[in-house]
Amino acid sequence: MAEYSYSVSLRLWHPTIRTVEITTALGIEPSRSMDVGAPRATPKGAPLEGVYDESFWTARLSDGKSINRSLSLAIGEALDDLASRQDFFREFVGDGGRAEFFIGWFFDDNSGDVFDHELLARLADFKIDLSFDVYPSTPD
Repeated sequence: MAEYSYSVSLRLWHPTIRTVEITTALGIEPSRSMDVGAPRATPKGAPLEGVYDESFWTARLSDGKSINRSLSLAIGEALDDLASRQDFFREFVGDGGRAEFFIGWFFDDNSGDVFDHELLARLADFKIDLSFDVYPSTPD
């Protein structure tokens, strides 16, 4: 199988919780966050109409290349790093929130990885979904 690179981010949405509560609970600084009810803005800060209807919080967890570490291994390591906060995720989702690992997958040729049942079971225990954006190279 051809080499690939990837990026793993944690993304969280919640109808009522403020992002400072997420940051405090996880001990991770977000790369971007916005609170429910705050005025909407573009990523560069230009104002938009309306307010956010839910809080959003995201942080980059890892970047890598398959020749050094597979994506499935990186996801497992991210879960290891978050293990002491597993109850937070269960409560967060149980209270109406959503949690996901957002994966950017970059490759030039045929690519793939195996997400075995043990890894998928761990994700389910955390109540964390997987979301993929796939970026194959395009011919010139």
